[in-house]
Amino acid sequence: LEAGRPAEAPVLLRANVEAGDDDIQTAFAWGAALGRSGAPQAAETALAVAREAQPGFRAGEIDLELGRQRLARGELALAREALERLLAIRPGTVEGRWWLARALAGLGQPEEAARRRQEAWAEYQALPRFQRRAQRPFAWRIKPWRPALVALAVLVVLTLVLASAVS
Repeated sequence: LEAGRPAEAPVLLRANVEAGDDDIQTAFAWGAALGRSGAPQAAETALAVAREAQPGFRAGEIDLELGRQRLARGELALAREALERLLAIRPGTVEGRWWLARALAGLGQPEEAARRRQEAWAEYQALPRFQRRAQRPFAWRIKPWRPALVALAVLVVLTLVLASAVS
């Protein structure tokens, strides 16, 4: 899954599942792999089993995966439900707030979506540096002009340095 080839993951995990490997990690990986490779009903079942076994697995990772998958399928109300559970477990997640803002916007609640995006940006600014790195792609989706401003600042500094070197 991390390699970006979700269609291959169910093939690799099938042997574990058929052998009776029923730990939480396998159930989560199986559900995530099925959902990302186009088997939503089987994914929902596997993730429900994983969530029943350990609701707070990896600080809400199951709900984050459910939210992503449901949002991708257009099941916005169900995505909202899963992502709100995620925020109850992991209130500092920028990614979770960004996905929730997308679900809310799709449900016709632009004011609530904007509020969630503002919360996500404030949360990102409060994160320690080592956690910012992981959350940065979602923070930049919240404020897409930010990377452009950073690039512009770098270009201005380089231009000034080159201009002073030529003079």
